[in-house]
Amino acid sequence: MEENKIKIFEMFAGFGGASFTLTDALDRDRAFPEFEAPTPYTLSMADILNTMLTADPYQVEYFVGLMDAYRLSIWDKPFNQEFFNALGEGFKQWG
Repeated sequence: MEENKIKIFEMFAGFGGASFTLTDALDRDRAFPEFEAPTPYTLSMADILNTMLTADPYQVEYFVGLMDAYRLSIWDKPFNQEFFNALGEGFKQWG
């Protein structure tokens, strides 16, 4: 089980620096004085998809759980029809 937790952390937080964005914004030097900033890394859609395709079943289950939790957190919020209409129109350019 502990090994799976480590794998999940690596999967979600190990993109060569992307994981420390929030910490940096909250004052990384105070939180991790001995921590050296990671080298810049470009995260592509191919990287994300490859990580998802090579995930083990436990990682997939964890990811789906996170997405469901996000969805649940906004379940009772008012629906912003104008925003989502504009979002959909933006994606039409791919069609």
